[in-house]
Amino acid sequence: MFNIILVFFLIQFTVSIVLFIGYVKSKKFNPLKNSQHTTVIIPFKNEAERILPLLKSINHTAIAYKKTNLFSHFQFIFIDDHSIDESAQVIFDNLDISFQIIKLRNTKGKKYAIKKGVELSNYNRILTLDADVRFEKTYLDFISKTPCEALTILPVDMRIKNNILRQLFSVEF
Repeated sequence: MFNIILVFFLIQFTVSIVLFIGYVKSKKFNPLKNSQHTTVIIPFKNEAERILPLLKSINHTAIAYKKTNLFSHFQFIFIDDHSIDESAQVIFDNLDISFQIIKLRNTKGKKYAIKKGVELSNYNRILTLDADVRFEKTYLDFISKTPCEALTILPVDMRIKNNILRQLFSVEF
């Protein structure tokens, strides 16, 4: 049993390395492109009643760092995964910084929403947040000062089919 687990781990590690190398070689990856800038991707679906703490966290950070240029280092992209509530309106009414809301035509799930956000990102550093989280006002400053080497940067490719090996990998990722 241990040998099987070891083999799965080695295959997963190898796949991760191959995916990373492919990502680095792709035309979209440029390690020098705004290396301290970060895109924050926030997928949401029907979060109107739960998103306000996140918006308040972002606003409190903006107030705390108003005299600095912290928010010029961040791009905020909200991805609406076909909400049927007033989530987008809550964001428009309560967020005091520059941001984008992208409305997906059909619901395809959180991973697809994140993928769309990554495609629209202007920066190589990407932070994904759930719509129902909150954070301290120093969190984004900490993220902006964290060197890339200290961040998880491996891409994840999750195309799950009826293959037990792929399902195990998706659980691990």
